[in-house]
Amino acid sequence: MFVNDVLGPQDPGFWNPDVPGTRVLTPVEPGVSVVCTSGFEPTPGCSTLDMRDWSSPQRSLVFVDVPVIGRPPLRVWMDILPRLDEGALGQLMERLFTR
Repeated sequence: MFVNDVLGPQDPGFWNPDVPGTRVLTPVEPGVSVVCTSGFEPTPGCSTLDMRDWSSPQRSLVFVDVPVIGRPPLRVWMDILPRLDEGALGQLMERLFTR
């Protein structure tokens, strides 16, 4: 299910457990949507989907449950997998598959 309550670290309520929302630590670019499994509490899985490029695959997000005193933990999602076109992996791919 597409979620429209995404909170990023720039949002004032990101670390506030009273503010409802799907907390995504990794920046979500314009045109990229967050999709989460629905019907479970807490949510077991989320991913991002680039709505600008339908050929791009969904990218799975991983979560960390941040402890909160006297409350359930805050589930924070992030994208930790390297992309083929970024950083050292991108440089290697460029060398192997020059255009």
